[in-house]
Amino acid sequence: MQGELERTLQQVDPGSEVQQRLSNLLDEVRRLSGIMRKLLLLSLADAGKMSLYLVEVDMSELLMEMLEDVEMLAPHLTVQTDFTDGLWVKGDRDLLIQILQNLFM
Repeated sequence: MQGELERTLQQVDPGSEVQQRLSNLLDEVRRLSGIMRKLLLLSLADAGKMSLYLVEVDMSELLMEMLEDVEMLAPHLTVQTDFTDGLWVKGDRDLLIQILQNLFM
């Protein structure tokens, strides 16, 4: 559905009502897709079948990336931070990103 909506969006007139409706549908499909991915992760974790790809992750870098995203998405907000550079952990980078996104957004 997402691919078809993206292709169709490229063919309609920019700024048209059809484009707006297709954009809204595409946003909803992406939101539902995200929910499905999170439910799959939860079910794998509950079943004890979730495999982790453990690597050294610079949490300071990830936090700065999340802060940049928040500043871009909500420029009216003032965010104060207080964390140390070079804060390393061993974990699954993708899951850590997802956790930070859930906390920030």
